[in-house]
Amino acid sequence: MKPKHALICAWCGSQTGWSSVPDSNSICPPCYSKLLGVPLLSKEEVSALPYGAIELDAAGTILSYNSAEAELSGRDSARVIGKNFFTQVAPCTAVSEFQGRFLEFLRSGQGPQSFSFTFPFPGRLVSVNICFISMGRETALVLVHAQPQGS
Repeated sequence: MKPKHALICAWCGSQTGWSSVPDSNSICPPCYSKLLGVPLLSKEEVSALPYGAIELDAAGTILSYNSAEAELSGRDSARVIGKNFFTQVAPCTAVSEFQGRFLEFLRSGQGPQSFSFTFPFPGRLVSVNICFISMGRETALVLVHAQPQGS
């Protein structure tokens, strides 16, 4: 059977191909190249990214938390740095679909991994695209890109 669902880039929204699975996403080559460059950015440049960026160590401790993520989540970075992302800040992510993927990503040493997730923030659900990017053997950036309303 021929794929009939558009495959959409999770970062720029462009169509990258076709899928047999509805609501699939990927990362287009230009966005993939940009994401590969994120670990080379300075702390100031990561802080200025237009989407959320959370640096976690292998235990899930938040090492950095940019202003776009603070705005999206409603949580000030000074209040979350040093806390465990999976148990103290976003316990909704302590599931195999998120934390399990994160741990496997760190073990695998593979390139950026992307998937969709819904955060149940107080009073609202926020659908996002998540991308894990390695920052070395023991840390990774969790990039959080809010999906447009109605997606």
